[in-house]
Amino acid sequence: MNINALVESFYKKADDNEDLINEVLGFLTEMSVRTDAGEKIDIKLPTIKLTENWGKAENKDRERIERYMQNVEGDTMLDKLNSLRAILSGEKTDATVGEVLSTLIATEILSNLAGPIGTRHFTESAAGFIFEGFLAGLFGDTSIQITKPEDIEGMGASGKPITDVILKGKHYSLKLLGDNTAVKGSFKNIVEHFKVLDHVIYLDARRTSDGGLQFGEFIITLENFLEVFYKPFAKFQKKHLEVNTLLKLQNALKKYGDQIYQIKLSKGVRFAAGRRTVVKPEDFPALFELPPEELMELGPFKISYAEQSFAGSKKLRKLFGSARLFNAVHDAIESGDRDAIIASLEALPGYGPNPKQFEFTPKQTESIRNFKELGPPVPLGEGNLKKVWENYAGMLMNTIQPVYGALQDFTDNVDRFFLDSPKKDVSHRHAYGDAAIRDAEELQAATDQAVGAIADPRQLSMFEK
Repeated sequence: MNINALVESFYKKADDNEDLINEVLGFLTEMSVRTDAGEKIDIKLPTIKLTENWGKAENKDRERIERYMQNVEGDTMLDKLNSLRAILSGEKTDATVGEVLSTLIATEILSNLAGPIGTRHFTESAAGFIFEGFLAGLFGDTSIQITKPEDIEGMGASGKPITDVILKGKHYSLKLLGDNTAVKGSFKNIVEHFKVLDHVIYLDARRTSDGGLQFGEFIITLENFLEVFYKPFAKFQKKHLEVNTLLKLQNALKKYGDQIYQIKLSKGVRFAAGRRTVVKPEDFPALFELPPEELMELGPFKISYAEQSFAGSKKLRKLFGSARLFNAVHDAIESGDRDAIIASLEALPGYGPNPKQFEFTPKQTESIRNFKELGPPVPLGEGNLKKVWENYAGMLMNTIQPVYGALQDFTDNVDRFFLDSPKKDVSHRHAYGDAAIRDAEELQAATDQAVGAIADPRQLSMFEK
């Protein structure tokens, strides 16, 4: 076989579509593990160049990332993350080669963007932008990264859109953060967002101290706007109210609800722990099970409650200005009139004429009522990639490793064949060409074995640990 013909054949494109193996040339990840017997094994895995084109529709980079991520199962963010965790932990015993390979590549990409120190290769801003495109590729289909207002139908051309990516039809704002970094954004831009759209989901991905990535999310709508932008910032003032009739007691309980933290009685009442005049929330049910006439004998009642207020909260005053403006927003939301809500938000100092930034500390973010963590942190870094290899060693050593190992050897020898100095003995080039031919034959054999094993999974059983 002629080496020039071999190389030409290998690099030839069919119908302008590159072969999967050809795609990964020059983008192989290499690491080493040791077997139980102490034998060192050099692992070569495919990865792909990190590119801003992942978030765009209909280009070859997007096609590649979708192809590599198609085996990360699930239709929601939580499902996708659980799919990765199941492979990373070795919990999924019936994993396919495709699932393991997709997990390895996804973990390698996330490690480059947000992994332990020494594995990250981008600034926080650049990593965040590529992370958006990666998630669009992870979900595939019509999911797309948003880079300008015009990308969203009906959105005005002013300001940066709150939506960073649309995943399965849902609008997400993504935050790739350190463990103590605040969530920040433009208050005006989020009001502009709700002039056209009815929701945005904030996806909070935080690097953990041990090199993982903790995901959490909360949703903002016009209906829950004050739950998000008021309650996490509000200060609590202790207040007291004394009542002496059953009706006033009932009205106070209805008005202040779970803001009440104790009720002080004029006479002691017996509970399991003895007779007490100060009753805490856990004993409220037992207290109000008493017949009305017995309950009133314990009065008058001093009700202590914590009331939320603007007092001392600079963040609230920056956004809402005054209690009067806050109450206008509250009343508009209560009315359900969308136009009235938008108008009340436009009247706030946070909107203009000098727009303000909102800012949530990690603790404030977690205090938002609908905030939820999306499972435990996703472990990143080379150590966790090696664990996956160890958990699925039998399968990988007889499918992925031989193919990509032979591919790397072939590529190296082809490079040497073309790049060897013409001043050297020509026999050197011939040696590299002969080696490339042998590598190609080994690649074919390895590929045949992998194809056979994947087509008939029973062939893999002999390789399991």
